[in-house]
Amino acid sequence: GFELKPETSNIDAIYSLLISARRFLSDLNTEEAKQDYVEIMSIYNNLNLKEQSKVYEDVKDLYNERKSAENLKLK
Repeated sequence: GFELKPETSNIDAIYSLLISARRFLSDLNTEEAKQDYVEIMSIYNNLNLKEQSKVYEDVKDLYNERKSAENLKLK
């Protein structure tokens, strides 16, 4: 059988959490999105630099989206 490299599954995990977090944010569900983000960061911090650079932009975008959503909620 074909085996996924562990690094791929980490990146896949990050992408599915990104999708999940964005769904929560579109409903302004910032608490759930924050939990996804915390999980993303714990995986991200265990990646090597090459892997981190693959997902960095997406993770940063999510962070900014989360902050905007939280600001919207405060108004």
